[in-house]
Amino acid sequence: MSEMSKHNIKLLNIQAKDAKTYNIRTDFDQAFYFIDQALKSQGKIVINCARGISRSATIVIGYLMFRFDMSLNEAYQHTTRLRPHVRPNSNFRRQLELFEQELNYLKYLNELKQTSCTNRIGMYENYMNASRTTTCSNNSNHIISQASNNITANNTINLNQNRIQYFM
Repeated sequence: MSEMSKHNIKLLNIQAKDAKTYNIRTDFDQAFYFIDQALKSQGKIVINCARGISRSATIVIGYLMFRFDMSLNEAYQHTTRLRPHVRPNSNFRRQLELFEQELNYLKYLNELKQTSCTNRIGMYENYMNASRTTTCSNNSNHIISQASNNITANNTINLNQNRIQYFM
């Protein structure tokens, strides 16, 4: 019996490259599902990479945004309070900015589904005004529509902040 099996340790290895061309966003769904499953089974999480500055921090920040409805700024500040030298590379930072827009768009769509027709015009205007404050690339609409097909928010897991640990 291997040491990992004996201690009921599960491993997810993501071959993310800390490069200006790597799309770490494609790893979010797999990583977030793995984290959710571990927490659901009362497990603990260790998220690490070579130096603990960019890749693992990006996964942690993205997860906090997704699962705890934090803004990018809130998730980044929370992460840097626990690990001060966290600094996602500029490419990962941009992907987190786009991910924040995806999440905001999904919240908007969810709110829109739950409102009457007369309130939708005001909601749309508020969303458009908020969206104008953030710049985005030409392909962000594709990313947002792709996200609305791939991401489902599930708030049924009761998470205890003390069980999320990461060493970078």
